[in-house]
Amino acid sequence: MARVLIVDSHSAIRKWLNASLGKIGHQVDQATDGKTALETASREPIDLMLVAVDLPRMSGCQVLSNLKGNPRTRAIPVIMLTSIQSYETEAECLRLGASNVVTKPCSFDDLATHIRVALREGQETVGEKPSGGALQDQAEWEQPTAEALPNAQPALKSSEQLSKFVSTGGGLAPLRLVLGGGLAAESLTLIEGPLVSGMGLICQYLMYGAIMEGSEAALFSSKQTVEDLSREMGSMGMDVSGSIQDNKLSVRSIAKPSPGETPEALFGALAAEIDCLPRSCGLVIIDGITDLAIFCQDRTIMGFFSIFQKLCTAGKAIVVVAESSAFAPDLLSRLRQLCDTHISMMVRDRQVRVLNAVKVNNLEQRRDNGFSFRVEPGVGITIVPMFQVRV
Repeated sequence: MARVLIVDSHSAIRKWLNASLGKIGHQVDQATDGKTALETASREPIDLMLVAVDLPRMSGCQVLSNLKGNPRTRAIPVIMLTSIQSYETEAECLRLGASNVVTKPCSFDDLATHIRVALREGQETVGEKPSGGALQDQAEWEQPTAEALPNAQPALKSSEQLSKFVSTGGGLAPLRLVLGGGLAAESLTLIEGPLVSGMGLICQYLMYGAIMEGSEAALFSSKQTVEDLSREMGSMGMDVSGSIQDNKLSVRSIAKPSPGETPEALFGALAAEIDCLPRSCGLVIIDGITDLAIFCQDRTIMGFFSIFQKLCTAGKAIVVVAESSAFAPDLLSRLRQLCDTHISMMVRDRQVRVLNAVKVNNLEQRRDNGFSFRVEPGVGITIVPMFQVRV
């Protein structure tokens, strides 16, 4: 059991959170303003804080800044709650040290995952366990009504409400931020890095975001099956089993060259299959072209990337995933110029991965634009604060 401090001026939200967290075994404290919250956090052994951005008199960001500036409270993980999604607000909260920023209302699975990760980060920071056991995901959760949450935004958009971005469904705020809101519709993205850098996991967050936005997603893979994908994403709180049954998420095989068959022929077949996808498919992930690319000449690879770019029509975004070793340095530079977004990934040590978006929606980034993270089984991505990263 962890001791959680809820800081929100709206009684309906406090009641909802108090009842839901109590049912899963957590001890809950409440505060209606920033001053009371800071006094409670300094006086009591709080394991986690849920802080509303829109507090009266002292804003949630001011509360967060005070918490992180006080040696007695800086180790407390803080999840910020906002009724209106704003990338500027997210950026400011993350800069100040928030574990995550969650838009109200949200489902139990989403908030449970954020809380579990935040508690684990807090445990690593202070070097000890929080005051109780792990979060019980299977417990019952009371979902609030829209009327109970002032200015609340719907958690799932209809197809008529699609934005021009493919985001991450609220699951990975730092990725949304480095992408300036998400991948632009009708864009081509290259994600490259070592095999174990977490590229596939990043794609899973993007696919989940596309589905949450009311679109469809297709994964072309040489290794992963639909059962593997459903199991992996489900273990991280991204349940896509219903989307798979409704054909909103599909997994299609990328064949390996058979004797006498050229990689160029397989690339051509892949492009033809993408061209036949329905218009409702807003995101296409191509994960598994490394084995094909290493046997192709540079001009062949450039040619097929140009074809992929032309297939980015009718709102469709295409993401190509490959190991960096598949491309010579000069070819990689040319592909970066061709693509709208280029994400480079690396492994800093055995545990820490680094994502750097060097080009976003056709704009070159003049500074580091990324984040460091760990991959944890059953949790997914855990952000690693910069002060914990070895240089």
